[in-house]
Amino acid sequence: MKRLKLAFTFLIVIILVIMGVLLYKNTSMILNEKTFHEALNPAAQISLESPHFIEMNGEVTVFEVEADEAYYYKESNLAHLKRPSAKLYGKNGKNTFIQGDEGIINTETNNIEVTGNVEIDTVDGYYMETSFVKYENDKMLISTDADIRLTGKGFEIRGKGMTTRLDQEVSRIHQNVKAVFYPSPVGEHVDNKN
Repeated sequence: MKRLKLAFTFLIVIILVIMGVLLYKNTSMILNEKTFHEALNPAAQISLESPHFIEMNGEVTVFEVEADEAYYYKESNLAHLKRPSAKLYGKNGKNTFIQGDEGIINTETNNIEVTGNVEIDTVDGYYMETSFVKYENDKMLISTDADIRLTGKGFEIRGKGMTTRLDQEVSRIHQNVKAVFYPSPVGEHVDNKN
């Protein structure tokens, strides 16, 4: 009887060891062996899903960036973003919103580049479409050398290349400027001083 009990215990231990070895070797069947960044981009040192970056200057928020995915490359100090959406804080609450297909943040300078189906909205009601835009953080400067389409209340402007100084609220379109102004609705005041 003792031998049967000892044999049965030994058999259970062997079965448990075999099951443990099989589970250890086949963890990919239970859990994905690859880390997130290995699965999505093996060259990146850090990969994030739905990241939210905030740039502060003391107590003041300079910008916020969200994306579907982000990959950080330490050797180049760049973060590559999928479907980025940036909020740039201007003076007097006049914020600018930029979104596009791809983006890059330089983690040393905090400069941002956005490419592919770029859309820019402002709280003043201006809307711009282009294929590429960059934001230089130290100058508070948005610029592009691509074709643009800018619309607002009562106008549409097309051209090539543009710069906007957020701190001065000044925009300049560089080439091939074509503007269409729509008459104001009845009763709306039109300021012709400019």
